[in-house]
Amino acid sequence: ACLYGPGNNIHRTPYGGRNFEYYSEDGFLSGMMSAYEVKAIQDKGVHVVMKHFALNDCEQDRIGLGVWINEQAAREVYLKAFQAPVEVGNANGVMIAYTRWGAVWSGGNYGLVTGILRNEWGCDGMVITDNVLTQYVNGPDGVMAGVSIYDAMMSFVTDTLPKYKNDAVIVNAMREACHHNLYAIANSCGMNGVGANTTIKVTRPTVVTMSIIIACASTFFCLLGIVMWIIGGIKFRKTEEYKAYKDFKKSLKAAKKA
Repeated sequence: ACLYGPGNNIHRTPYGGRNFEYYSEDGFLSGMMSAYEVKAIQDKGVHVVMKHFALNDCEQDRIGLGVWINEQAAREVYLKAFQAPVEVGNANGVMIAYTRWGAVWSGGNYGLVTGILRNEWGCDGMVITDNVLTQYVNGPDGVMAGVSIYDAMMSFVTDTLPKYKNDAVIVNAMREACHHNLYAIANSCGMNGVGANTTIKVTRPTVVTMSIIIACASTFFCLLGIVMWIIGGIKFRKTEEYKAYKDFKKSLKAAKKA
């Protein structure tokens, strides 16, 4: 029900490592092209998380990269590619970048996530992090800034947020995050056919069932073979042939010593 895209960063140089998935070097053109693509995607029931919000215009060393830029340049070029899809295409979410705006991680930047994306542009949907691979992509900073879900539940999230279970401010931020996630899912094909009387039935695909049967049978026959090999070895050691072999080995050792 969710597309990790489209990619809305700028072709800042011809050598950008992910230019193939971004639109252009022009913020306005990128934004307008994305707006209509996003609208078409969401018309089919798929909600989007445009990436990487924001300033992820250099793929090299992007984990921890600090982008030093003034607000005018950011709004006129780099953020504009995300603005039009939200305001024109009603985009339902973004994926937060690893990059920092100055010294502040994008997902921990309240002014960027809540101030601009949510309050100015009116995005009510899901704000998901990029894969959690570094400690500064953490739980408390994210939810306080407006992040609503984490792409990978690493210790930087699972070990930090529970410490604030009695903190009314952070708990309220987590509740608000859940509201945004539910809004995004409720407006996607993830809710197709789901109603008040819906029941969930887990159905295992035939290929999975067959794979489990084959794996169990293989394990059984492997263990059976090991057991039979051990029993066969024990029986063989009781035979006259094995005793004769051992006597022959002893005689060879004795001959060498002599």
